[in-house]
Amino acid sequence: MSSRMRCLDVRPFSGTRRVARGRLLVGVWLALSVGLAGMAPADPPAEVTLEVGFEGSLIGAAGEVPLTASGVTFESGVEGQAGVFGSPNEVTFTAAGNLDPTSGSLRFWIQPSWAGTDVESRWVLRHGGLGGLLVGRDGAGYWRIILNRWGGGGQPELGAGVSIADWSAGEWHHAAFNWSADAIEIFVDGERVQSVTPVVAPPAVAETTFWLGSDAGAEALDAALDELVITDEPLTEEEVLASYLAGITIS
Repeated sequence: MSSRMRCLDVRPFSGTRRVARGRLLVGVWLALSVGLAGMAPADPPAEVTLEVGFEGSLIGAAGEVPLTASGVTFESGVEGQAGVFGSPNEVTFTAAGNLDPTSGSLRFWIQPSWAGTDVESRWVLRHGGLGGLLVGRDGAGYWRIILNRWGGGGQPELGAGVSIADWSAGEWHHAAFNWSADAIEIFVDGERVQSVTPVVAPPAVAETTFWLGSDAGAEALDAALDELVITDEPLTEEEVLASYLAGITIS
């Protein structure tokens, strides 16, 4: 990830680099109010298990090679290039060492080709079927994280969701998801917008691979992704906000 000089200018972005600005000033205010620049975390930071920058490739920053890779092209993104997940696409990775469905986080920038009011489901990540993990947009216009999908093992399905009906096609948004036995959280553009306490801990998933950009090849994302990162523990609010602010081009 490159570093760039930034200074505050509240004029809207234009063209393919347009980023939603509705929460920008809120994010800046939060960063200042918590003293983000000089704050030391109380606990060790979450460890990155997979980072894909989409710089003309789907290979992870630590050399993780996807098991399958088709239906993805590359264009200008938030940082360098972004991966455009078309329809259909097939991108899978090994789950072991890259994704823990019992505790972790997922964050990324997304530029959808669809509006938030679109009636099609669009999925970013899928790990397992029954009892699995699913992240993306459902057909009702909700940004969702689902764990223990369909109530595997006789336990309830877990998750959280928030409406993204105000999203527009071609607009960049930052998204982050946390999951653990303590909380399931959704962040949009640096702000926590939903937090749910699970009634049971998210279960392990037996499936050895996970998919990016679709639900096992179905309901393709049809969007550009950039700076996708998975960690082994949930992120703090400050870490999510820092990730959001780091990707904003302000001139």
